[in-house]
Amino acid sequence: MAKPSIEEEKQAVKPCTKCGDFPRASQNSNNTWCLECNASYMEVWRARNIDRAHKRGFLEGCAAMRATVATMFRFYRAAHFSGEEIASKVEQMPAPSTAEPVTVGAPHTP
Repeated sequence: MAKPSIEEEKQAVKPCTKCGDFPRASQNSNNTWCLECNASYMEVWRARNIDRAHKRGFLEGCAAMRATVATMFRFYRAAHFSGEEIASKVEQMPAPSTAEPVTVGAPHTP
């Protein structure tokens, strides 16, 4: 069996490396998946990216609330509180505001 020439190898349709059923999206690029596999991956990636943004926003909100609670209680240096008094103080505190809104897909900088 003769070895195919370079031109024949370039013209041969390469299959998707993920499913193997369809040709690659582009024979000349580094993308080795077909359009269907790439689309399904991107769909899952976008859904996970939204989840990450929600979790990041929740964690940033928790950190802001912790900072607000600590700031509020620093004003009461020598005061002795019961659990009920602390709970009522926390409930009366204003909600923390964020400096910039969390946007989906934006790079996160701590």
